[in-house]
Amino acid sequence: MQALLTRIGMTRDAVVPLAKARGRERLVSEALRPAAATNLWRKTSADPSFAAHADAALATLSVIEAANPEDEALQSRLALPQAVQDAGKTAALVTADRALGRRVLAALQPLEHRGRGFRRRRARRHAGRIFARLAASAALGGLEP
Repeated sequence: MQALLTRIGMTRDAVVPLAKARGRERLVSEALRPAAATNLWRKTSADPSFAAHADAALATLSVIEAANPEDEALQSRLALPQAVQDAGKTAALVTADRALGRRVLAALQPLEHRGRGFRRRRARRHAGRIFARLAASAALGGLEP
């Protein structure tokens, strides 16, 4: 973020939040603080409202611990269909590990044939990501037409 702001000639003060962070957004925001600002963790963790946000953020979070990549893929394959069995719920596996994504997709393929509708959606084709990439490209390119 700092590199982008510097490149386009803006300061951090010029960035305004679109909405107040709550729940997982607030927890992730704290976890990803720049190293120079981690001294604020103690102050933030002592704030009762932050504790409530953190509790709410972690209440429905599942963590998978696996002995090896194959077990990780299998556990993900079992967890995803379970998560979407409730009406109106969705589930996603978000990972930068392409090999894990391929293993989970391969494990889900038998469900595809049974009409469960699991599909692969590449993140780079997602509309929000396309917009962000184009906006960053325009900003870094000096906003040339």
